[in-house]
Amino acid sequence: MKPLISILVAAYNAEKYIAEALDSCLAQTYSPIEIIVVNDSSKDNTEKIALEYATKDNRIKVFTHPNMGAALTRNRGIELAKGEWIAILDGDDVLFPHTIEEQFKYQQIHPKAVVVSDWGYYIGENSKIIGKYAYPYDLTNYEQCQKYLKEKRMINILHAGTIYRRDVILGFGGYSAEQICEDNYMWNRLVELGHTIVVNNKFLVKYRIHSKSIVSSRFNEIYLHNQWLTTNIVRRRSGLEELSLAAFTKGKEKEPTHKKMHDWFGKKELMFSRRARIAFGNSNYSMTVFNLTMLFLSNPFKAISKIIKQISLRFR
Repeated sequence: MKPLISILVAAYNAEKYIAEALDSCLAQTYSPIEIIVVNDSSKDNTEKIALEYATKDNRIKVFTHPNMGAALTRNRGIELAKGEWIAILDGDDVLFPHTIEEQFKYQQIHPKAVVVSDWGYYIGENSKIIGKYAYPYDLTNYEQCQKYLKEKRMINILHAGTIYRRDVILGFGGYSAEQICEDNYMWNRLVELGHTIVVNNKFLVKYRIHSKSIVSSRFNEIYLHNQWLTTNIVRRRSGLEELSLAAFTKGKEKEPTHKKMHDWFGKKELMFSRRARIAFGNSNYSMTVFNLTMLFLSNPFKAISKIIKQISLRFR
């Protein structure tokens, strides 16, 4: 008998997208499932829409709690879930009908894996595909996972569409509210504790990017926290003590000018690339041109590559 899989939908002010997200959950070919919607005190109609869905399908359960942020919202959903496995989906993302089934099958091929991630398509506000997330490509089995650990490399996987063992995540303590990049922190700590993470190299989810998403609205802060996280991963795996955020930030301030400039250009490259993708996906061509121009100034080769990729996606 197949195990129950709980699809955890964390939602905050997702009224524009929550219906599409829930429709994609209900369309899953895998059975049995339950759908746990945890509404983080949205100020719009997210809760109302989710409750309307729940009255039509008893697989959907809706819970609302005082606003506490993404990490604690997901932890609450994990506690409420009854499934042996949790499938992650935010309120603005979309699953394909075969996503859960494909992920479970892949885990059965790799029984040591307690986390199975995937690749995905980027979509904009209008749900059109505007890019691809095909990374990492070399984390498909236990041996490759061990290689990441030994080489002190950061595991950075797509959160949406990922499935993981509920008991393992509960035992770990769930997502850390002290970390902005709470998912990446958890993946790497799990591997360091002896668990296996693999990536199913198939495009199994549509990951929405827009100007109001956390990654966009807190870009500079997330960029800094990712650097801090990466530094501490290397330090832990080298037998060194972790740095506090304050100590890490102080160290960054003391870096030589050429290193600061290199870091500044790298950050701007990522920021303008993301903004260009969002603008293009929403048919805002003036902002697309502006951000691509800024990207070109920081990295001409990356800008040309982005233009070619986006045109091919738009007119394929």
